[in-house]
Amino acid sequence: AQRASRVDVVQYEALQKNNEALRQRLDELLKTANELQDAEIRLQKRESEVQQLRLELDTKDNLCADLEYQLLLTLRKERE
Repeated sequence: AQRASRVDVVQYEALQKNNEALRQRLDELLKTANELQDAEIRLQKRESEVQQLRLELDTKDNLCADLEYQLLLTLRKERE
């Protein structure tokens, strides 16, 4: 009975160590998952900012093209 009791204690301590290691690993994984989620949120924000900047660039490109065309028309009229 004493030997069985000693085995139970050894098994219990081994299970406690294993449980603690698993808890630490779970904590690390949860931290990593949270960091990943934060990174995904930042990425979505950056992608949104990039999209907005592309729209602004397209608008300014169109404005420049229009101004160049108007300048060309003005120069042609002056030559006539």
